[in-house]
Amino acid sequence: MASFREEIKGKKQRERITGTLKYMALELLEAIDDNDYTLKQTYRHDLESFFYVLIVGCMSYCREEAPTHLQNWYLANTTFCFKLKQSDVIYEFEKQILNYFTPTFECLQELARVFAKYSLEMNRSDTGHRKIQTCCMSL
Repeated sequence: MASFREEIKGKKQRERITGTLKYMALELLEAIDDNDYTLKQTYRHDLESFFYVLIVGCMSYCREEAPTHLQNWYLANTTFCFKLKQSDVIYEFEKQILNYFTPTFECLQELARVFAKYSLEMNRSDTGHRKIQTCCMSL
């Protein structure tokens, strides 16, 4: 779902990275912020995006408004969005994410912990496929 433009040699070059900011993988947000559109989007980014869909739903369902810090994931520019999401997910996961799960979804906190651990590790490693298998087996 990326946009492309024609290069002189006939190769297609990515013109921009598209997607919904609040669900976008951290590495993609960072690439947008750096104006680096050469980053190849992979299944690891898709899995990380699914993780954000899960936690946003668990934090927002049955609430009139999403928690304020979560609103900043999509109301801010990409730099601010990247830094806030990175802080919330990597450094403040229990406090900023799990503590905001609505009572209906508290039963999914352990699943969110597993996803957090493996989806973020996968983006730091070329052995992502093995980590997905490990993640799925641990569920």
